[in-house]
Amino acid sequence: MQFDPHPPLCDDPEIDILGQFSCNANFQSSDRDTLQQLPLPGIVIFVHGVNSDGEWYAAAEEGLCNGLNERLKRSCHHMQHRGVEGGELKPVSYGAEITAEGFLHPEMSADTLIRDAGTFSPVIRFRWGYKASGEELQQYGKGIYLNEDNYWGGGPFANGCSALADLWKTGLSEDLFLWNKIQHMNPFPERQVYSCPPRPYFVLAAYRLAKLVEAIRQQQADVPVTIVCHSQGTMVAMAAAFLGTRLPKVDGVPCVADNYVICNSPYSLAKCNSAENWVAGNLRAADGSTGRVTVQARIATLKNFFAIIGQRASLGEVQTDEEIDRCMANLEHGFSAAADREQYGIAGAARGGKKSSYGRVTIYCNPHDVVVSSVAIEGIGWRGLSGSLAKDGKDGGELAATEAAGVCVQRVFAQGFEVGKQGSYHYWRDHWRKPAPGGNDFWFPAQKYASYSIKQGVEASQESRLSTILTVGFAPLFIVATGLARSPCNASPHKDWKIELNAPDLLPPFKPQSLRFGQTSEEFDEGYEPPGESRQVGKQRAPGDDLLADHEIPPGGLQGRAAKNEAKRMDRARGTADDEARLRFEQRAVIRAQAVREGKSPEGQKVQQEMPNATPDAEYLQWRSTRVGEMMSSQAGAYATDHSTILTNPMHSERALAYDVAVGVCRIKPDQLRKLRVAADWRLLRALNNTESAKLFEEYFNDGKLHGLTITQWSQQTGGEGNLPVSIVDVRENPALDSRPNFGERAFL
Repeated sequence: MQFDPHPPLCDDPEIDILGQFSCNANFQSSDRDTLQQLPLPGIVIFVHGVNSDGEWYAAAEEGLCNGLNERLKRSCHHMQHRGVEGGELKPVSYGAEITAEGFLHPEMSADTLIRDAGTFSPVIRFRWGYKASGEELQQYGKGIYLNEDNYWGGGPFANGCSALADLWKTGLSEDLFLWNKIQHMNPFPERQVYSCPPRPYFVLAAYRLAKLVEAIRQQQADVPVTIVCHSQGTMVAMAAAFLGTRLPKVDGVPCVADNYVICNSPYSLAKCNSAENWVAGNLRAADGSTGRVTVQARIATLKNFFAIIGQRASLGEVQTDEEIDRCMANLEHGFSAAADREQYGIAGAARGGKKSSYGRVTIYCNPHDVVVSSVAIEGIGWRGLSGSLAKDGKDGGELAATEAAGVCVQRVFAQGFEVGKQGSYHYWRDHWRKPAPGGNDFWFPAQKYASYSIKQGVEASQESRLSTILTVGFAPLFIVATGLARSPCNASPHKDWKIELNAPDLLPPFKPQSLRFGQTSEEFDEGYEPPGESRQVGKQRAPGDDLLADHEIPPGGLQGRAAKNEAKRMDRARGTADDEARLRFEQRAVIRAQAVREGKSPEGQKVQQEMPNATPDAEYLQWRSTRVGEMMSSQAGAYATDHSTILTNPMHSERALAYDVAVGVCRIKPDQLRKLRVAADWRLLRALNNTESAKLFEEYFNDGKLHGLTITQWSQQTGGEGNLPVSIVDVRENPALDSRPNFGERAFL
């Protein structure tokens, strides 16, 4: 692929292209009226989380462009010269990534994937994930999702974490106690939990992101950069800020984004969490302490992060109101940078009394997020930050402890509650169902509790005949014990939990809506999400199709009149061809791991029966069909996670996100912006020239290594580019008992 078809003059970042036109070789005139396209308002980097290829990217980019067109007065009713040529923002389109059969698209490349002709968007889609090396495939392949090339976007979902220091540690251990594993007690059949590989692939993603910001700064040092991150992607993005401060400055500007929007983050400030401390017992800090990172260390780390981003308020000294107004001048509208900053910026000491969108962190939280509200997480993407920074506030809480004033603001997306009004949100009194504060009725559908499963326990214990015998033999005892214990899977907020909503007002405010299969609903707290509904509507299916049958949805998960008049429901098809392709893609990943566990495929090798153009024998096909049927049936009552609903509805990005990102003047040229989009996608690095700085990361995508080292070795090199920054505080709850590493940790010290 050729990235430099133009003369070098066009690629020089020091030279601005104000307009362009084409003519024949006999053009004689010395004057030519040329339309000057209004500049992009900055760069916005999207960062997805675990078990994800960016399912929210398209919706968020669409909404962001529409919202910025309104904010910047660039919609068709604002412009004299309409469309992209005049500066109207239009999202980049992307080609197919997977086939209808659920395999990687064989023709996917930078040329076929990124379709940016005729578009004008500030968005760069960052893509990252986990690649299994040969050794890791042997050790973990039977328990994690992998595609036919042994990688997975975002890595296994169970490997997420709630503290930045954990990114440098070993992965999740499935062991609970005695012979029991997490699967023995897991009441969610749609979320299988097995041991996961070491976590430093998160560190590599964070370092790649920091290097991407560096590459952007090298094109234009003062360009406003916003990172919009979701779920575990917030941990990657926050870590990138720490790593970016260690990179050389570009024209005096650090390689750190100027603005962060942190959505549904698992980062936790819970004071104590015995469930997480137990699960994290295999994690060890340099001082020998083990278990969960202490709340003091978490607060200190978040305070350090806010301090790093807060310093970026200085961008306003270069991106001045006068400069922005000069570059965005248009006779048809009166956009004013000063008025925009006054309305949508935040104040703070670093800004000299002047509001701006630089040096800002905005937290989006959802009180009904079933993922980051897990008892082993309790992330700020669920419960936000407590306390008040108001002058008359009596308790500064977590906002004061992290020194969030002038840097961090919050928005809550809750059913029936307007987004875009300053004030507060009480997790019980403002709840749409008005449950009794501190009671057991916070969750809808009803809370799930840990329960002992013989079937899941046997599947998880297949490597040990003794464990299988004990699983079955002691089942009556553990079934009764877990029933009596009623250990909840999700936390409930304290009866007085309230958060301050101090993000700038939006005009007009709006109530969040769910969006599924093209249909919006005021019922933002979703009920059940059967995978069978993702099948393509109207598709004619052969008798042997694994997705032929419908399955009955269990009672519950409905609101209002539908709940009162509930009748028998089936998981009928509601999706598109793309929805079904994604469903098949994920099911193949599940089947690959299950095939290894059940001896249908050798360990440490690709599952040949799940490769493109494979011709599995009848026995395997029957086994596969049975497993898919079991999967679809057991998951017909799967709870909707409400974990991505903020960003998968473009309306939310249009009416909130577009007003929370930093705006200014971006002079980066289209060819260079395309290079940056390619460099941001770990799957496309082969298209880069060897001189491009991101080219070195291709080794990880190909072999699961970097500089010939495992990613764990790379991240632990003293003074290395990926080692743990001292400002990410790593102190754990269980004091060191002796100086020797405990079992399974020697490789990670």
